[in-house]
Amino acid sequence: MNATMNFLYWGAAPLGSLLAGVLASGVGLRPMLWVTAGGMLLAAVPLLASPLRTMVELPTGEPDPAEPTNQ
Repeated sequence: MNATMNFLYWGAAPLGSLLAGVLASGVGLRPMLWVTAGGMLLAAVPLLASPLRTMVELPTGEPDPAEPTNQ
């Protein structure tokens, strides 16, 4: 899984850099930095909207009695 995630990240980073460079050339550097800052703030929205924000303790991990076990 780590190899797949690294491949996706490192494969997308050059494409994102190229796209950011093209957009910054078109609209200017300062507006592009504001767009980037807004995008980074938007990345936190799914975390803030999830139940993760209100979790106090970790789930116990007790097995569901309805699921069969492979012992």
